[in-house]
Amino acid sequence: MKTQLLGLALLLSVACASGQPHSNHHWDPAYQEYRHPDHRAPRRPHQAPPPPGEDRHHGRDRHRHGKRADVLCVRDWQQLWNGCHVRVNQFGVSILDRRDKRILRGEEIILLASGDYKVRSGGFWRVYTEHGDRLGNVWGDSVELMRNGLFRCIRAGIIHYYDMDGNERHFRDF
Repeated sequence: MKTQLLGLALLLSVACASGQPHSNHHWDPAYQEYRHPDHRAPRRPHQAPPPPGEDRHHGRDRHRHGKRADVLCVRDWQQLWNGCHVRVNQFGVSILDRRDKRILRGEEIILLASGDYKVRSGGFWRVYTEHGDRLGNVWGDSVELMRNGLFRCIRAGIIHYYDMDGNERHFRDF
């Protein structure tokens, strides 16, 4: 009789635990302010797609980033200044364009002031363009966009510099 009760208690505890939310945001007070009181995800307002033949990313000078700051992509349905939005689930962070097409996915994503994305996947950071294309050799244990528009990548303690097109630059070049 005891073994049957213990088995039933074990079965009930497993069933109850499997119904728990998989997100770690339920304990974060900063995250709670972005949720509706009934704990559903907020509804995203409808966004009309751009007119045919017009793409707001083309024609933008990637080398001039003005006074924009880097944006940490951490909240579900977070709107980004480039017109894209963020989705967060148990698999990681995704960036979707205005038409809800996924551009990127990673464990952590940061929208850089240049309009490029810095994505951590596995143990490395990589840089992707605003369209989701990987930017050449720009990757490492640490990647930083410097004020002069160059990326500083640290791989195994060795520092490499790359320009906005992914070409390696040497210290004597700048």
